[in-house]
Amino acid sequence: MSHTQRPPGRRVSGTTAADVARVCADMADVADLVDLTDPEAERVRTRLRADDVTEEEVREALNALVEFLRRHGVTAVLDTARGAEVLGGDFTGLPVIGHGRPLEEVYVCPGDLCDRVEIARPGRPAAPPCAVWARPLRRFRTDR
Repeated sequence: MSHTQRPPGRRVSGTTAADVARVCADMADVADLVDLTDPEAERVRTRLRADDVTEEEVREALNALVEFLRRHGVTAVLDTARGAEVLGGDFTGLPVIGHGRPLEEVYVCPGDLCDRVEIARPGRPAAPPCAVWARPLRRFRTDR
């Protein structure tokens, strides 16, 4: 599947969705260091939330957000590996499922723009934040 082809039921291509998820998670991680309500960042996030946003506009918005973060001292956005040891904090990416029952509840993008999926760590019932939509990730129950 090419970079610009959209999988059925998705607003953007898989590659773009993964990049949006990554930038969203990075922005949520640095929310206490960078003012994400800055008018520049808010204009870009508003465009990402639009129903008619195109694949090209999403890519341009991602570039603008990465540049915004770099100007505020956050580097290597979209350049580094993520995982439990990188993320820290209260949430981690979806683990590989071994023996036993699969996960039944996860948190996903509230606007169906990206493919970010996270599970809560024990003792932390609140959903992780989405930096693009400025609200918590939405709870999603997987099929049994």
